Amino acid sequence: MTTEEKYPKHNKTHFYKYTDIETACLILQNKTWRWSSPSQYNDLFDVQSTVCFDCKEDVFRKTLCNEIEEIVLAKKQVDFKYIEGIGEAIVVLRDKYFSQDYTKEDAIAIIKIMVDQLSNLREKFRTLYFQWWQKKLPYLRVFCVSEVKDSILMWSQYADCHKGLVFKLKVLRDKGNALCNAGRVTYDKNPFTLFTTQEWIDDFIGIDDGINEKKIGDKYMYHKNKIWDYEKEWRVRFEVTEKVKPEVTDHNVCPEEIEAVYFGCLTSGENRTKIIKLAREVNPKVTFFQGSKAQDRFGIVFDRI
Repeated sequence: MTTEEKYPKHNKTHFYKYTDIETACLILQNKTWRWSSPSQYNDLFDVQSTVCFDCKEDVFRKTLCNEIEEIVLAKKQVDFKYIEGIGEAIVVLRDKYFSQDYTKEDAIAIIKIMVDQLSNLREKFRTLYFQWWQKKLPYLRVFCVSEVKDSILMWSQYADCHKGLVFKLKVLRDKGNALCNAGRVTYDKNPFTLFTTQEWIDDFIGIDDGINEKKIGDKYMYHKNKIWDYEKEWRVRFEVTEKVKPEVTDHNVCPEEIEAVYFGCLTSGENRTKIIKLAREVNPKVTFFQGSKAQDRFGIVFDRI
């Protein structure tokens, strides 16, 4: 499949997908990957963090005053993409200044009053924007993979405490599978800034190059709390056109992309046999590896079966 969003090409040749046995069986039997909405995630902050600003309120107000002043006094030439609300007020004030109805001092005084009247502006925007994003979440679909196959935490969390498995997935550039467009997740100590003060002001007063929704969507999708950095995660996303329950979408597996299967240290012999049979029906060339505890370190080693 192809995704609606395109990201810079990467040079990765493969990724890994951790899963439990039951889910692995469904994947192989149905020959589909499940893409889910971030609203289903176990981390309430993942793709759902609040809007953070890059400066304090007093600095923001001063910056907004200066920006409006430069436009009104023609120190800065701008093209309005829409004129309504404060944008319309700025245009009227600029016209009155150039028609000499107002002096420079009059204009600056009016700008200060205008900004002072915008009480709790950013907090109102924060609330409205977060509400907008919550409405968008049910339409998002994400497929998550990892750079690594031997994370002890990942095996514990996503592969049924080492009783599950990991699929090795190949990036098929000749077939253009979804993994070709995977984007790397960045891990941050603090909530990230969705947009700069200048971007927010440009959007608020109605001039070009304001807030870019795609850019914001990418930031939301590819930033997580630093406590998750052991996952070394990559993601692919797209949007559906209809809201459905449950908030998941299944897409066909490309047989060649399942390159190998890594069994956990505690995967049962019965489940191993079942998975080997199902995987070979999807791709006869799949290779298999058995995991075991490393003897000289806290780690997992894999031997080919």
